[in-house]
Amino acid sequence: MINCLYYSIFKFIQITPSSDEQPQYISNIVLSVILSFDLIFLFTYLNKEELIDYKRYDNPLGFISIYVLFFILIHFLIVKNDRFKEIIESWDSKSLTYRVMCHSFTLGLIGLTLVLIVQKY
Repeated sequence: MINCLYYSIFKFIQITPSSDEQPQYISNIVLSVILSFDLIFLFTYLNKEELIDYKRYDNPLGFISIYVLFFILIHFLIVKNDRFKEIIESWDSKSLTYRVMCHSFTLGLIGLTLVLIVQKY
């Protein structure tokens, strides 16, 4: 799933004007933000349903700490050892159907994240 998200974001960044500015790092930033928001919304939902009693991540410092955690993890797992090249080659070799499903999944996740952001604020 992370590979699919990273691939879709990387390919989108390659068609934008910022493609000359190391898209692997920009993809890392965007993916970290998306995953951070999703995790915050998951914590908020679980807290609202009283499944957990954890309000620590309801403030900006909690979001920043989760973002930094995701950023560092993705950097060391994907970007630092050039694993992103393997991910891109792997997904480029897959059929068009798989790539369309991957892009659709990524668009759906980003859309859901944006809806949740607007709903919360």
